[in-house]
Formats: sequence, C-alpha cells, structure tokens
Amino acid sequence: MENQMHKAIQLIKRYQYSEARKLLTEIIQNEPKNEKAWLWLTQVAKNDRERLIFLKRVLHINPGNELAQRGIEILQKRMVVETPEIPFKPTEFSGEKPLIEVSRQPAEFTQRADKEKSKEVLVSKIISKQSDFDSQMKEGVFRIRFKRIKIHLKLTWKRLKNSWNVFSQNRLALIGVILLIIYSLMAIAHPILIKTVWPRGIYDPVTGFDLNVINPSPPTSAHLLGTDGLGRDVLSMLLAATTPAFIIGLTAAIVTAVIGIFVAVLSAYFGGWVDGIFSRISDAFLLLPAPLFMIIIGVAFNELKPVTLGVLFGLISGLGGAAITLRAYALTVMAKPFVEATKIAGGSAFQIIRRHLIPHMIPLAATLMMISVIGAVVADAFISYFGITRLYLNWGTMIYTSQAYGSIFGNIEWNVLIPPSIALSMFATSFYLISRGLHEIADPKLRMR
Repeated sequence: MENQMHKAIQLIKRYQYSEARKLLTEIIQNEPKNEKAWLWLTQVAKNDRERLIFLKRVLHINPGNELAQRGIEILQKRMVVETPEIPFKPTEFSGEKPLIEVSRQPAEFTQRADKEKSKEVLVSKIISKQSDFDSQMKEGVFRIRFKRIKIHLKLTWKRLKNSWNVFSQNRLALIGVILLIIYSLMAIAHPILIKTVWPRGIYDPVTGFDLNVINPSPPTSAHLLGTDGLGRDVLSMLLAATTPAFIIGLTAAIVTAVIGIFVAVLSAYFGGWVDGIFSRISDAFLLLPAPLFMIIIGVAFNELKPVTLGVLFGLISGLGGAAITLRAYALTVMAKPFVEATKIAGGSAFQIIRRHLIPHMIPLAATLMMISVIGAVVADAFISYFGITRLYLNWGTMIYTSQAYGSIFGNIEWNVLIPPSIALSMFATSFYLISRGLHEIADPKLRMR
C-alpha cells in the first residue's frame, strides 16, 4: 500500500490526475480508514462538492485533522450552494465497489447544484450587463443634459453680449451707469470712513457734533460740505442717505417687475374673466398714482422702514401702469407664430409662459424697474420732506431739516439744502438714463432712429 500511495503522489505531482485517482480509489477500497489516501484524494476531486465530501471523510476518521478543518471552512465560504450533510459509514467501502458508485448520490446532487450555479452565473451576467447598460444610459443622459446646459449658457451669453452692444451705443445710458457706480461707491465708502478715518463722535450722521466749530458752519477742510444747525457733518449725512435710497429703489424695482409680469402673463395667456379681473384692478391703481398713495401711507404709518416702503410702492406700481404695459406686450407675444406652433405641438401653459412669454418680457420689465426706482426714491423723499416720517436719514430729511432749522437760525442753510437736492436729482437721472438704454433693447424700432 505504501508503494501505491507513493506512486499516486508522484502522479499527482506530474499532473496525471486520472491515474492517481484510480490508485487512490483502490487504496481506500482496501483501507477505508486510510486518512492519508482520503486527504490526497481531494487533490484529484472533480469539483468542490466532491472535495468537500472527501474532507468530511477525513474528519470522520480523524476529527483533529487541521488541514481538513481549514479546507472545509474555505470550501463552505466559496461554494454557492451548501452541500448537505452526507453520513459516512465504515461499511460503505468494505466491498469491491468503485469510489464513483459509493458517491453516486453526491454526484447527482453535484450535477444539480452545478446547473443551479450555472443559472446563477447566467443571471449575474445578465444583471451585470443590465447595470452596465443602465450606467451607460445615465451617463448618456447626463452628457445630454450637460450639453443642453452648455448650449443654454452660450445662447444666454450671446444674448447678453448683443444686448450690451446695443446698450453701449447709447451714450446717455453709459452716463447713467457711471452715475450709478458713483452712488454705489458713496454707499460703500461711508461705513469704511466711519470705522477708519472719521471719529464717530464728530462724523456720525445722526448724533455727530463738532465742538471746535460754530454750527451751522460753511465748508472747511475738516468738513468739506460744512455742518448743519445741529453740528452734524453734511458730507457724512449725504453719504449715509445713499444706502436707504438703494434699498427702497431696488426693493420697489424687484416687486414691480414680479407683480407686473405675473399679472401680464396670466391676463395675456388665459384671457376671459381672468383678464377682466386684472384689468379692473390695474385701472383702479392707475387712477391713484403711486407717489401720492405713498404719501397717504406715510401719513397713516409714519414709522415705515425702507424695505416696507419699497414693497408697497412696487406693489402699487406693479398692479398699475407696469401691469398694463406688460400685458399689452404679452398679447403681442401670444400672437406670434412660434407660440401657436408650441400649442399645436402639445406644449403646456407652463412651457409657453416659461419659454416664450417671460423671456420676451424681461427687457421691457427691466425698463419699468428703472422707472419704478425713480418713483420710489422721489416718493420717499417727499414723505420725509413734508416731515411725515424721520425714522431714518435720507435726502428728503436733509432738505426738510435745512428749511426747518433755517427758519430758526434766520437763514436757509444752503450747504445743507443744495447737496441732497443734487444727489436726489442725479440719482433719479441715473436710473432714467439706464432705462433709455434698456428700452432700446426691448424695442428694436428705437434703434433705427
């Protein structure tokens, strides 16, 4: 037996597995408890399930065999279908039956398990191919969306470039932009000067007072525009009043555009009773001018903040003249052939409004925004000039105080009256000039003049 075992081992080392299997089978038929033969038989097993059977036989003979224990543990983790326990009896190998007949039941089970395993492999391949296809589809959709975004950005940039070319040809509009930049620098400069250069006790626009001059004082090197009757620096007051003007103007402009576009779009697209209701509302607000309405509001509520005043003015202006103007333009857009083509193609109301109506109305809405800024700032100045509200400092408040304290001191403080008047006028002028340039963008007919 030792010679046969040695010969079988040599055959295994020379990769002659079939001959080695025959020799090992003869050995275990003669010696069913030959642990070494069963262990070497695992090297020539046809598959993992047969190898697992041989290793379990080794453990049946010698439960302390570490090689068999480790082999069984590895095989059980690697196998997809776990092989059921198969009892081993010493009498099974007492006859002259070959090994293949002894393990007939495990072989049949192995074939069935192999078929199941092949099915699972096929299913896993199909799933992997499907996942690859899904990932490719997602990647393709992402690329398409990215290309669309890229195209939209290019078109938007091209439109902005063309609009700027039209706008830049209007010299008055460029002057308005320059003036607006100057006012922006004024609003930015004041808090910086207060924190770095100007002592707050002297140059604070509300509580500042200079003990070294006789108030009111004319312009000096320390006070470039002089001081008012309360000892406050006029230049500091002028710069500080720029920020509330911007807040009121921009708030009113945004609210005007949003309300005006909303009303115009609904009226032009749906028409009928919707158009009738909004038309009556617009006519009612058109009869009551926004500046006059703001004065009435200021009398009733004399402690309104800049944002609140801007929202109120934008609401009145948006429901009034802005809504009427934008509605008329929206009706012309609705009559265009591309809108009819979109309807025939099955485009929804949201698509028509988002892709056609609103983009065409933005230039005209921007023009109305600039006009709304002028009205809001002037209305706020009038409210403060009449002394209705002095909750915050603005140019109207400066004009009011120059005349109020002028009557007390016996003469009008011209250094306090003239700068805010010029600032208010030029601020309104800057937005008006910008609106001229935007109007040319909205109406191509004006470019031919």
